[in-house]
This record gives sequence, structure tokens and C-alpha cells, in this order.
Amino acid sequence: MLDRYARSEAARVTHPSGMEFQRALLDHDLERCRATISDGFVFHDHRRTGGGRFESVDEFIAWLAALVELSPDAIIEPLYYVAVEKHGFLTVAHTYGTLAEGGEFESVFVQLALHRGGAPVGAEVFEIEDLDLARARFEELRPDSR
Repeated sequence: MLDRYARSEAARVTHPSGMEFQRALLDHDLERCRATISDGFVFHDHRRTGGGRFESVDEFIAWLAALVELSPDAIIEPLYYVAVEKHGFLTVAHTYGTLAEGGEFESVFVQLALHRGGAPVGAEVFEIEDLDLARARFEELRPDSR
């Protein structure tokens, strides 16, 4: 499905490093994930039970490592794209898998990803019921909105 998306019109603003990040994440290759992200990357998880704000790539990668440790088959993927613009995209996405100690799980959320010069520079995650808040934030972060 990822390769199909990569050939789609929606992928026109996705930088190759963003596609490589998705492939590396599917492979749970955190070193490859790290190599695709610039040092200024910031991740902010606004969810009630989320991880909060990570000011460095290494903090974000550590968060991903904890996910993979808790669920060795975990997958994070978009369900559908709400908006795709030059500065990034807004998706409804989910994480799902099986806990290492047993039991399946799924978490549905809104994800905002930002690009500058084609490279990923940040991401934010919101509760699904906060889609309108995420849309407003996406618009606020549009370079021409300032």
C-alpha cells in the first residue's frame, strides 16, 4: 500500500526522506528512521495519554523504540489524508499491533506532519475528536499564513 501511495497524486508533496521514513518504520529499523529526520525535528503528542513534546530526534526515536519494544509488530499508518499541502499533510492515522505480553490494540488519531524545503521538520498528534483543532493548527503552520 505504501508503494501504491508513493505513486499517487497525493504523494506529490512528500519528500523522498518521508517515504523512506515510512518504509524504515514498517521494517522497525530505527537507525534508518533516524537517518531520514533532520536534527531540528520536533514531535508534539497532544493526546491525553501521549508522550508530550520531544525537542530532539533522539527523544522521538526513543519513543518509537519503546513502542516497538512493547509491540514488536506495531504499525503506524495513515487511514486517509485530510489535507495535503506544500508545507505538510494532515491525516487520520492509526497505530495497531499485538502487545509483547499478548493482546491486540489499535489507537486512532490525527497526525500533522510538517516539511520545509521538502524535508520533514516536525509532527504533531491529536485525539481523533480534536480533528478541528488539528486542522486549525495545520493552517496556522502554513508558511504563507504568517
